[in-house]
Amino acid sequence: MPNEPAGTAAPTLSAPPYLWTDFLTAAERFARSALDHYSPDDAPFFFLHAGASVELGVKAVLCRANPVLLLENQRFSETALLRFAGFRPAPRATRPSNAASRDDAFPYTVGFVKSIERLDLLYGKDTLGDERALQELKAVRDLTAHGSQSSKQVSATMHRVITAFVQAIHRLLPLMDRTPEDFWAEHSTLVEHVMRNDSESDRQQVKTLYAAAQRRFAKRYDGLNPEDLEGKKESAHYDHQTSATERRKCPVCFSVGLSRVSAELHRETDRRGRLKLVPGFMSIDFQCFVCGLVLEDEVLVAAATPEFEPWEPEEDYLDFWVDTFGAENLTSEAIKTLGIDWLDGGVT
Repeated sequence: MPNEPAGTAAPTLSAPPYLWTDFLTAAERFARSALDHYSPDDAPFFFLHAGASVELGVKAVLCRANPVLLLENQRFSETALLRFAGFRPAPRATRPSNAASRDDAFPYTVGFVKSIERLDLLYGKDTLGDERALQELKAVRDLTAHGSQSSKQVSATMHRVITAFVQAIHRLLPLMDRTPEDFWAEHSTLVEHVMRNDSESDRQQVKTLYAAAQRRFAKRYDGLNPEDLEGKKESAHYDHQTSATERRKCPVCFSVGLSRVSAELHRETDRRGRLKLVPGFMSIDFQCFVCGLVLEDEVLVAAATPEFEPWEPEEDYLDFWVDTFGAENLTSEAIKTLGIDWLDGGVT
């Protein structure tokens, strides 16, 4: 029987370079890690992992529809096209048989922005929700990846990003036949809280920080006997306390946390309705070293009430309080009312 002409043999099928279920699994892992790190102290991890989760979720949907949709157009090659389509490229005659084959390497996949563009072409514009919110999510992820994202003063940004992140994932879940409970697992309660409270108000930011801290506390100390837990709660702050900090009770896990404080003079009314002046210290931030709650500025401290008590009167060390408050800021009336007539530096 004569030899068949070259090229008449059926093309060789190949295992696909990517499976949509692998993208889904990776998206779940990054999503849960992002929520584990939802704290200003861990903001870089949160931004990176939230962005990675959304990108991987989009790729899971594209790959499920057709793996060719993952093809990176900036690094296009015919070999990659065949691989994405599920075929093994035919061997090249000029290539030594023992040479490393680029044909066997996993081809590059499309990036964050282009993957969302393709998703919108398939399912309609703004499939993932607010475009500006997604742009911010990508921006903070990119800044963090390049080492430019500070972990300080980020609570407001984190709140916007977690809202965009959770909403984007929830829009993807039906396209992957995945329920929220399966995707988020033990983080479902926190996610439900985010979905109910998507306001950018300071109070909503605090409530989300509370929910994340509660989740971390439960995860970190599950199974720890009560005596050891109490010891941890009592001593965790000692390595971090300085002369510029004061103890405050954590509103989430009731451990002893630390605040930087400023001296303030409060006007209060006693039981007889008489006005009195009370010296004390007001928290300007708060950090718990047990559950990881961080209130990074006065705005969040104010929004954290009534659960968090930021004010404590100072009765024993008035000279220290005066030095901190500034003697020049005290009127003669205040000096007399406070019973510190020995003060020489007050403004009269």
